Amino acid sequence: MQRAEFALKSSFTLLLPVFLSGPRREHVQTSISAEDSLPAEDSLPTEDRLLLVRTKFINGVSEAVLNQLLDKLLERGVVNDDEMQSARTKIRAEKARDVIDTVRRKGTEASSVLIAALCEVDPCLSRVLTLR
Repeated sequence: MQRAEFALKSSFTLLLPVFLSGPRREHVQTSISAEDSLPAEDSLPTEDRLLLVRTKFINGVSEAVLNQLLDKLLERGVVNDDEMQSARTKIRAEKARDVIDTVRRKGTEASSVLIAALCEVDPCLSRVLTLR
């Protein structure tokens, strides 16, 4: 009787089943480049780029950076006073969620403003998120 073996090594490696007739075990490995598995970042609308990095943004952005981003978003008319004040009352992770989700829902131009502001305020995080 033949059996199929499956294994998952990483997000960019696909292991195909190999049908075996005996105790010998082999894995056939096919590598898939990152370019093949995800669309090029430049080809995505900015709100979709933000969605892709949402969790990393929430986990990585500091309270101080969030406050600076809110100031810049208010100055540039992306958020209004009520949205800014509402976000400021939340704990860091909730504030980060509020900022990125509010901006994403406002579309491409608003998302571009957030990305530009993040690149200015926290160039290190923007590089980690590949939002340069």
